[in-house]
Amino acid sequence: MINLYTASNYKQLFEQAGKILSGNRSIFTPSWVVVPNQSCKRWFQQSLAIQQGICAQTNFILQFGFVWEVLKKVAFKDERQNYYSTDTMRWQLYKHLESSNLVPEFHHFTTLKKFNLAEKLASMYLNALENYPKETLTWHWNNESSMDWKINLWNAFTEITEQKNPVLSILKDISQETVTELPDEIIVFAVEQFNELQMNLLLKLSEFKTIHIMLTNPTAEYWLDMIPEKTSIKKSIFNEEYSYLDFEGNPVLANLGYAKLSLFDRLYSENCNDIEIDCEILTPDSLLKSIKNDIYLLNEIPESCQSDDSLTIHSCHSRFREVEVVYDTVLKALNNHPVLKPEEIIVVSPQIDDYITHISKVFNYPVDEQGRMLPFHIQNRNLDEQEYVNALMQIINSFSGEMSAEDI
Repeated sequence: MINLYTASNYKQLFEQAGKILSGNRSIFTPSWVVVPNQSCKRWFQQSLAIQQGICAQTNFILQFGFVWEVLKKVAFKDERQNYYSTDTMRWQLYKHLESSNLVPEFHHFTTLKKFNLAEKLASMYLNALENYPKETLTWHWNNESSMDWKINLWNAFTEITEQKNPVLSILKDISQETVTELPDEIIVFAVEQFNELQMNLLLKLSEFKTIHIMLTNPTAEYWLDMIPEKTSIKKSIFNEEYSYLDFEGNPVLANLGYAKLSLFDRLYSENCNDIEIDCEILTPDSLLKSIKNDIYLLNEIPESCQSDDSLTIHSCHSRFREVEVVYDTVLKALNNHPVLKPEEIIVVSPQIDDYITHISKVFNYPVDEQGRMLPFHIQNRNLDEQEYVNALMQIINSFSGEMSAEDI
């Protein structure tokens, strides 16, 4: 059974999750909470400890490791290594490229080039496994007649691997008898996107366990048939059947809410239990609250438009200047709101790696005479962006003999 909890913010959803965790359950049985990232995990842990006095017997599982954690309990009980992970798969594929006759066209490649190719292939295979899981099963069925070296290489990898394809494990190994080691209730908190493999796993588990999925919903009204105005116009132009359609609803939600709309549509199609948590309509006493209120009520035209600094747009001439503005804005917010803590502030960027050098220079500057600095943490940082890792990789690459004068 799947219970879908929706609310306007995650604080309300956390309160509901706390009630589930504090319910009638054995203290010797750990609960499972699936979270999207480490930041959400830390926030949930701290909030739960404050609410209940302690955070114990709660296993937090990151979204990308959820499939492996389940299969490890169900199908791979004696296995400690996940062969269907990037780190393991790339080395296995490298061995095939080094010794197998499946891909003779790559025998002239250097060792480094073969390893780089294996890394790209591992990423491609895992992407197909996560987003097109059932199609990967047809690769094995068409093994004899296949002329595609990528499919042959995949089949060679799966033949020597002791573990089953995760798709087969989900379809065949999960049953009432095998899920006894899993908790009776699993909470999936703040995970806004699921790949196809994760969704198949959740649906299969819901046959034997209770899955609580907790998501924010920007409005309590029905909005699954809402489409962007641009799409509506295109449909009416190229198809006369849609000529009577007219765009209705909030344009911000229609244009930016497509990913969540698709997720809700998929969950509702599986007949999940929809549980709406009541929320208060915001008083539009600021620009940001007015926008939220218009989205919540699906207003196509704003009812009110305040002029304040709750929503500001800065036009900067460089990335370094952008970081400086962020730094000044954070200091101003902390100065104006003494109750506010640095860990309660989040700065979001579509490509954080482009700003890492500037963040280190700006945020490592003392804010007072005592030399205190503003604490910060960079999430989702690529390993190869760190200086010591970069230096190590350059030394390793130097052994291949492929170095230009510039590299030296």
